[in-house]
Amino acid sequence: MRTHEHRGLTFQFNYTYSKTLSDAAAGSDNNNQGRFEPLMDNNNPKLAKARALFDEPQVYKANFVYRLPLGEGHHLSYKPLDRVLSGWQAAGIFLRQSGFPYSICSGLGTFNRNNVLATNECNTVDTALTLSQLQTVMQFRMTGNGPYMVAASAIGSDGRAANPGATPFSGQVFTTPAAGTIGSLQQRILTGPWDTSFDFGLLKATKIRERHEVDFRMDATNFFNHPAFSIGDQTVTSTTFGKITSTFNARRQIQFTLTYRF
Repeated sequence: MRTHEHRGLTFQFNYTYSKTLSDAAAGSDNNNQGRFEPLMDNNNPKLAKARALFDEPQVYKANFVYRLPLGEGHHLSYKPLDRVLSGWQAAGIFLRQSGFPYSICSGLGTFNRNNVLATNECNTVDTALTLSQLQTVMQFRMTGNGPYMVAASAIGSDGRAANPGATPFSGQVFTTPAAGTIGSLQQRILTGPWDTSFDFGLLKATKIRERHEVDFRMDATNFFNHPAFSIGDQTVTSTTFGKITSTFNARRQIQFTLTYRF
């Protein structure tokens, strides 16, 4: 972290690069004292090791407070208007971080685990794509039908990316594993859309008398109203495969406050 102050401007910046692995999903739907996550394969427990649900490889954070050089005691001053010009202060918090990891699920259970746990520890699919090819297919796209996390070529006419028993369509890149087998694709190998947010505040402090002051404040969360798209595990047999239907941050919210101090 670096902190710097110069002529009324104070700001901080930090960057985190990390990787978090786990052999248990520990998600919100099974994070309790009775938690039990059976292995995908008792003979190969290493299959459970993957990126943790909360793994965020890169995080950028910055914040600032700036006391505007206006009014009495500053070069930009005009005595009749000093009460209007002075006392202004702006502040902001910026965040940009990697998306959360997710899996491509087959929708099929295994001998040890049924598909109820598909939201966190699912039986994945088979694919012949390399990781770089897969990342090209599975990336954020804004379409006429809304945001998607998959190329249109990888979705069939019924909205599925694979339909067990049906003839593969042109462009199909995923197949469901054969009965009694486990998908070859690693769990949580893909990353959802990046999240960018900026919160902003503005304060005007006006001196009335020596011990009396009026503060007018504006606070805005998600100031630029930027959506943070949320994507969980994707099941290839779903008719909404790859479609993003929710966000995990609120829309822009602005609050105004007037305070009299004495």
